[in-house]
Amino acid sequence: MIYDVYANRSTLGILSLTDLNNHLFERYFISKSLIFTPLSSLKQHVFLRREHPLAHLECITLEQLRDYPYLTYQQDDMLLHFAEETLNVDNIGKLVYLKDRGAMNNLLSNTNSYNLGTGCIVNNYMNPNIISIPLEGGNLIQVGYVKRTDVFLSEEMLVYIVFLNLALEKSMPKDV
Repeated sequence: MIYDVYANRSTLGILSLTDLNNHLFERYFISKSLIFTPLSSLKQHVFLRREHPLAHLECITLEQLRDYPYLTYQQDDMLLHFAEETLNVDNIGKLVYLKDRGAMNNLLSNTNSYNLGTGCIVNNYMNPNIISIPLEGGNLIQVGYVKRTDVFLSEEMLVYIVFLNLALEKSMPKDV
């Protein structure tokens, strides 16, 4: 996705940056003449199913998650891998790699696994059995778009960004 923007196959790429991946992307963006524009900053949340043993908590720690499988994406593109990661996976005991969002959605809604992210619950996209709870001590996640520095956004793209902001606001966790 980021390479598609660099190669001019896409006008925009939507991604999230964390403290874990920000330095990597800043260097990459500069080297490829790309610019990241943040749309929102959100505190890290835990995604899990409503029946998960920890679902009753108002805030969850990494220690409380230690015995549960962590779901993450296995990306062929290393930059996309870092874009998805919101946690250093080297310290995770049970790690499950997935290749698509449908499998992530299905496993989160039907098992005691978890994933970390923005906490945004997108209606009609995510399984309604998935909830998000703030991660204690979690990092901030910046959601935004990347574009080439030499590309000016058309009127249609500016309208798209307005709709993107509205969708982001509608899906934000209630505790923000």
